Amino acid sequence: GVWRFRATVDARRWIGRTVSSRQVSSIAEALQLRRWLDGLRRQGWEALRAGWIHCMQEPRNSSRFGRLARSKAVAEAQAGACEGLAAQHWRVQKAHAAAVTKSLREYRRQQRLQQRLERLHSTEDARALRTEERIARLSPRLERAVAALEKRIRPCR
Repeated sequence: GVWRFRATVDARRWIGRTVSSRQVSSIAEALQLRRWLDGLRRQGWEALRAGWIHCMQEPRNSSRFGRLARSKAVAEAQAGACEGLAAQHWRVQKAHAAAVTKSLREYRRQQRLQQRLERLHSTEDARALRTEERIARLSPRLERAVAALEKRIRPCR
C-alpha cells in the first residue's frame, strides 16, 4: 500500500476538535502543511478557519472516484457545522458549570449554617454546664442559709 499523511492542528479551544489537511503522499508535504496550519492557528480562529476551508477544497485522489475536491460552500458548511456544534457544547458546559457552582454554593451555605448551629449548641451546652456548676457550688450555701433562717424563725402557734 501507499503511505498517506495529513497535517492536524488542535482547534479544540474554538470548535472542540482538531482540524486536518487533505491526505498527501509525502511526509515533507504533510510537515509543510502542518507548519502552515500551525502558523494560522497562532493568528486565531478566523485565520485557521480560512486555512482549513482552503485545505478542504484541495483535490484529493480517490482510488474509487478519481480526483475529488469539495466546493467552497461545502467546506464552509462543514466548518460552520463544527462551530455550531462547539457553540452548543459550550452552552451545555456553561449551564452545567453554573448548576455545579450553584450546588457548591448551596452546599457551602449549608455547611456554614451547620457550623453556626454547632457553635450555638456548644455555647448553649457550655452555659448550661456553667449554670449547673454554679447551682452545685451554691446549693450547700443555700441549704445552710435556709437552715439558719429556719432556726431563727419560730413558727407562730
